[in-house]
Amino acid sequence: MEDLEYARTQWLQQEPVYAAFGAYLDAQLATIARRTGVPADVSVRTKEIDSLLKKLLRKPEHTYGSLGDKLGARIIVKRLRDVQTVCDAVRVEFACGPFEDTADRLADDQVAYLSVHVDIGLLESDPRFGEFSSLRAELQVRTLAQNLWSEMSHDTTYKSGTVVHQGAKRRLHLQHFLIQR
Repeated sequence: MEDLEYARTQWLQQEPVYAAFGAYLDAQLATIARRTGVPADVSVRTKEIDSLLKKLLRKPEHTYGSLGDKLGARIIVKRLRDVQTVCDAVRVEFACGPFEDTADRLADDQVAYLSVHVDIGLLESDPRFGEFSSLRAELQVRTLAQNLWSEMSHDTTYKSGTVVHQGAKRRLHLQHFLIQR
């Protein structure tokens, strides 16, 4: 495991640059959403230092340098069909890694968190590329219903640190399944 003090020091130095990149991404993503004609809420945030350190502890295979979600962005749309429209537009406007639809990793009889994730960076043709060429952000594109489920379940089951009764988890997952229909 990497020295956490090193990671903390690095993040304190680099977070302002990521914040500036995030402000630029926020404006670019909002423009893309408007161009598609899809009503969307866009948000961008840098990772909190305590969250960054906890993730390094939870995932020892990562180092500070390999941690990919120091900057997170979300585009929340109303309808499921709008997710693909926005993803198609993002694919054209950014340098993208592979798009991962979390539904693809679920078995037919499973229900869980749903979202499309992709790491994005600026294209070389972007006027701010030189300034932010080495930076990437994790973009999540999801529906309003998927986001609501994610927000409600996040603190309860994902990062709570407490054991959640299996029946409560199942009810939460079934609620998610019902709102997707």
